[in-house]
Parts: sequence; structure tokens; C-alpha cells
Amino acid sequence: MNLYWIIFPLSLLLAGQYYASLRVWQLLPDILPLRIIAVVLMAVALSLFFVSMSGLSEKMSLSVAKLCYEVSTSWLIILLYLVMLFGVLDLALVTHLIPRHFVRESVVGSLAVLTFMGGIFSYAHWNYNHKRRVEITLDSRGKVQQPLKLVMISDLHLGYHNNRNDLRRWLELVKKEKPDALLIAGDLLDRAMRPVREEGSAEEFRQLGIPVYAVLGNHDYYAGESGDKEFCKQAGIQLLQDSVIYFGDVAIVGRDDRTNAQRKSLQDVMTGI
Repeated sequence: MNLYWIIFPLSLLLAGQYYASLRVWQLLPDILPLRIIAVVLMAVALSLFFVSMSGLSEKMSLSVAKLCYEVSTSWLIILLYLVMLFGVLDLALVTHLIPRHFVRESVVGSLAVLTFMGGIFSYAHWNYNHKRRVEITLDSRGKVQQPLKLVMISDLHLGYHNNRNDLRRWLELVKKEKPDALLIAGDLLDRAMRPVREEGSAEEFRQLGIPVYAVLGNHDYYAGESGDKEFCKQAGIQLLQDSVIYFGDVAIVGRDDRTNAQRKSLQDVMTGI
């Protein structure tokens, strides 16, 4: 079963790469050097993904490892959109909604695909850099004596992509809220301890001056449970794994991630609350 879950996604990835590469080759104008450069760059980007996942990046300088990670993970998203886009174009071609010359050796088609992809990812980049603030007011029905303000964030994925500067910018948004405590709902780290350790990212949390509580996500486990605990200890973050802590009149319940097959049920964790 474990082998299946490695081979199946890998097969899908390679099939998607072949399909997108073939369609790009057919779409581009009949200029051999241009086609070769495009397909080779696509292959290099995929190769860097395997380099990043293999652990070889740990032996590179931090800047090179970051570049490797950025290119490879970005390519996976681009590849996904290319496969979907070419799938739609092939369907439109079969149903005669578009002429064949639009997707074969086509300057117009190439520019259209490039413009579409550029637009999608420009919007994605803008949206990523404009975090959405959602305010929720809870009525404690008299059980909480003093008004309490909490900020909850999740999926920081600190590592090769999201660095200390990103973290500082996000925590500045948290500070503006002047909360009583910060809750981190999983995926604090992203696969690797090395970047956050070398950049000293833990210091940013220590400068908040408020209690910080966190639970583990699946990516925290990928980074290594012990590494995550080490980071939380350095950052002054209280990690809740199937445990409860009281903050004033409020019980903060932290259930472990389902990556841990032995985690307690929510009912067990909340016994006595």
C-alpha cells in the first residue's frame, strides 16, 4: 500500500509533465530552438522538484536550496494549470469550438496561453500578499468575565519559501490587532528545520509579548515532530498535542494532527471541560 501511494502520484506527475510538454511543443511556432528551450526548461524545473524532495538541498548553500525549492514547487502549480488548460483546449478542439491552427504552431495561441497563465498567477500573487481578515464575535453567555481578543492564523509554512521577513510582516498584522493571545492552527513549519534555524525565525515570536499556542499540522510532521517542538520551545510557543490549557476563563483545546494515527478523539481530549 505504501509503495502504491508513491508510484501512483509519481505516475500522474510524469504523465502530466509529458502531456504539457507535448502540447507546448505543438503550440509554439515552428522555431526549433524555441521549442527545445521551452521543453528543456520544463524538464529542469521538474528535476529540481526531485532534488528538493530527495534531501540533496540540505547539502547546498541556503540561497541555492531556496532557489531550487522556489522553482520546483512553483513549477508543480504551473504544471497543474497547464494540464487543465490544455485539457480544456483539447476538448474545445474536438468539439470544433476552436480551429486547429489555434493550438498548432500558433503565435496567437502561444500568446493567448501565456497571457492567461500570466494573468492567473499575477492575481494569485496579489491575493497571496493581501491577507484577508475575518472577524468573529462569540457570545460567552456570561461564562467569560472579561472581554477576550484572540487572533488565529494557520499554514505559515515557514521554510525555504516563507522566510523570516515574511513572518515579520505577518506578525506585524497580528500586533495591530492588540490581541490577548495568538493561536496557530497547524502547519507552522514546512518540511525543513534548516531555514528557520539559520534565519533565527523563532526570535520574531519572542518579540510579540503575548502567549502563543499552536497545534501540529501534517507539514509540521514532515519537518520532524522533534524539530517542530524544538522550534516552538525556542520561540516561546506552547504546543498543544491532545492537551488543554486554560487562558483565563477559556479552555484552549489542541488536538494532534491526523498524521499521528494514535491521536486521541476530540471527545477524549475534552473530557472534564
